Amino acid sequence: MDPPSPQALISAMEQLYSLGARDEEGLLTKLGRKMAEFPLDPPLSKMLLASVDLGCSLGKNKQADQKRAKFFQPEGDHLTLLAVYEPWKAKNFSGPWCFENFVQSQSLRRAQDVRKQLLSIMDNSALFQRQPDWVIYHELVMTTKEYMSKVTVVDPKWLVELAPRFFKVADPTKMSKCKRQERIEPLYDRYHEPNSWRLSKRRA
Repeated sequence: MDPPSPQALISAMEQLYSLGARDEEGLLTKLGRKMAEFPLDPPLSKMLLASVDLGCSLGKNKQADQKRAKFFQPEGDHLTLLAVYEPWKAKNFSGPWCFENFVQSQSLRRAQDVRKQLLSIMDNSALFQRQPDWVIYHELVMTTKEYMSKVTVVDPKWLVELAPRFFKVADPTKMSKCKRQERIEPLYDRYHEPNSWRLSKRRA
């Protein structure tokens, strides 16, 4: 993502100053902090806040506080956020539920997207519950262990057909029992130690 141009930054700072959202030192004012809570452009945020002072809004602040108070958990913010997400999920991710409980649906939708991504990463693969003998993978992921990402099961015969310079069919009758039980290893590289290809070795 390209950074905004200096002219755009200056224009934005001037707008925030004219709206009373920042002071002469460039810091957010009390009004500015309130405006920042709205998922709107600054002029619209200022308009909504001004409507309360002018008596143009419904003034449901007390009702909103009462609704949100039922989500608060004494253990802390993480469980409070979970206490918001779970009933929203139980209501089939309803937009009207967000409106009734004074919760930003946009923020919950983003949390839902992030949760899906995390579940996808933690499951790692459609082959997670399987143990195929031969696979190809797109990349290695290093956590406490090494994991293959973007994995597809392959038939070893394909490797011989498509890459005969690197693979060949071995005669099982001429292989020792120990050799037949060995896992496939990368080709010999005289310039590096045997395990140098592993991510854990590279980061050590």
